[in-house]
Amino acid sequence: VASLAVLVWDVLLTFGDEVELIWSMPWTSKFKWIYLYLRYANLAMLTALATAISHLTSGHGPASTCQAWIVFSLVILQVSDVSMVTILGFRVYALFNRNRRIGRFLCLLISCQFAVTAFLISEIRSGISFETACILFRFPAKTTIYGSVIPITQTILLVLICFKGSRAVHAGWGRAPLVSLVIRQGLAIYIVML
Repeated sequence: VASLAVLVWDVLLTFGDEVELIWSMPWTSKFKWIYLYLRYANLAMLTALATAISHLTSGHGPASTCQAWIVFSLVILQVSDVSMVTILGFRVYALFNRNRRIGRFLCLLISCQFAVTAFLISEIRSGISFETACILFRFPAKTTIYGSVIPITQTILLVLICFKGSRAVHAGWGRAPLVSLVIRQGLAIYIVML
């Protein structure tokens, strides 16, 4: 409930900027759709959780409901993470002056993360066990693999951002507001995602 309150507060606080900057973008803009997904899919997920939590933890729901809820949560988490990584990937691509090799590497990195986590979600689904309520008491061993794929991708992106940022500082253009913003936000996202 606390995370829902913070997210609603953030939406209300930044709604004017969203209308001005995001809604005015063309409907064909992929960034507009990524932003709207990240903003409102997570809001819907947290609202659904706040609504369903009493039923899910009551001990009266069947295991299939619990399993469906966990899979739904993991899918939303995975799509949200891939969306965030895609945004960071575009920023790294821009920092490297749209270098095609970097672009191909980033596409491969993000695609591998998506494929591995999608496979692991399908595998985890069968290994989830619950007691009387929808509370996980035993995580499948494969969750450690799932948990390690995301930090590896985030670390690679952070290393690329820091590498290009340090080279930019030495070249004299690293103090430009946009470059320093990308570096600061990349570091902040890395810390939050871990």
